[in-house]
Amino acid sequence: MQAPILMPTTTVADTSKLMRVNDIEVVKTMWVLFLEAGVALFLLVFIVWWTMFSGKKPTHPPQQKSPPPEEKTPRDD
Repeated sequence: MQAPILMPTTTVADTSKLMRVNDIEVVKTMWVLFLEAGVALFLLVFIVWWTMFSGKKPTHPPQQKSPPPEEKTPRDD
């Protein structure tokens, strides 16, 4: 007959200690995710801004609006 295998047990204090260590690791990785999201947002805004002002420039001069024709009024002589 084989002897039962003893599994290591953790106490409540050990479990809370593990949870705290896990929380620290989450905080360490969260700032990396926020940094990555910020860089992605910056790149998106930069690309949109860059493409807004680059494009085909007009080759012909802008047309000037001609003033409306003046109405001739009859002169009283």
